[in-house]
Amino acid sequence: MEENTSVNTTRIGLRFGLYAGIALVIYSSLITVLQLQSNFFIATLSYVILGAAMVFGMTDYKRYNEDAMTYGQGLGLGLLVAVVAGIIDASFQALYVYFNPQLVAETRKQAIAEYEKQGFTAEQIDLISPWLDAFLTPGGIFMVLMVGYFLVGLILSLITAAFQYRNPPLFD
Repeated sequence: MEENTSVNTTRIGLRFGLYAGIALVIYSSLITVLQLQSNFFIATLSYVILGAAMVFGMTDYKRYNEDAMTYGQGLGLGLLVAVVAGIIDASFQALYVYFNPQLVAETRKQAIAEYEKQGFTAEQIDLISPWLDAFLTPGGIFMVLMVGYFLVGLILSLITAAFQYRNPPLFD
């Protein structure tokens, strides 16, 4: 079997990660403009965008490699798509928070109201507040989103690679 060196998982992962990142920025901007951030179902549709980018990336990789892709290649490609998309989306979200401090104040107010609704005492809320403030900074948001994209990307990659892999033929 002749090895095609011009197409590898890194190149395709970067490209589809870029596509997914741009799509996620557009989607999250749309959610923000329409004020649908609190709708859990709408917010989780971003995982569909990420999963679709992984599937399209794996399909594209297989197209250039005689319809073959090992499970490890699929896992690596999917994780790369998730991390690249995560860097793009998390950077956008962090910049958005930096330039819109009113959003941070509103989010903080909503979080405290939710804690009160759950029965937290004033002392408990005072104890949580420094952590809440730390995570509502641009750096905190970037960090939390990157961890989330990595973990969700790992899970989605494990699933999509399981359905997409096809070992190369042993004999030609």
